[in-house]
Amino acid sequence: MKIEKMKELLGIDQQDHSKDSILRFTAEEAEEAVKNYCNINEIPSGLQKITCRIAIDIYRGTSQGEEGGLSVSSITEGDTSISFRNDVEESSVDNILSRYRTSLNRFRKVRFGS
Repeated sequence: MKIEKMKELLGIDQQDHSKDSILRFTAEEAEEAVKNYCNINEIPSGLQKITCRIAIDIYRGTSQGEEGGLSVSSITEGDTSISFRNDVEESSVDNILSRYRTSLNRFRKVRFGS
């Protein structure tokens, strides 16, 4: 997967190379997760965009980029109070994959034996 597409979708300048290693890592993590879930050795062209979306969700959800990790859990108006929760558990790779299960199942192979 090309990290240039991830940068474009995340709004990161193509000339900014400070996040390249973490983007590469999340792209590899997404590819590995998709391959393991589908029991395949290569990502087919039909799964390229989905794998990219999964990589972006991993990047945002696991606080690997400044763009994600926390979400608002409650807001109080009197004396203004905003509480945040960390979404690490909600955005684990398994939970992220479950959002794409319908699309991934089309490419899933049955594995027999051990």
